[in-house]
Amino acid sequence: MTLRSPIEVPLRIRTSHGELALFSTMATFGAPADVTLSELAIELCHPLDQATGQALCALAR
Repeated sequence: MTLRSPIEVPLRIRTSHGELALFSTMATFGAPADVTLSELAIELCHPLDQATGQALCALAR
């Protein structure tokens, strides 16, 4: 599989549903002076290919 970006690193997981290929994005909140939000981060995983997207949709049902 061709990477779309030089910083994109795929996460491949072998499961009973086949190999799932994912990539993630990280969102952080707040400003450096905002102590309450400085440690808050959310990581979102997205399917890297159509087969993974279909497998995840089937598992969600």
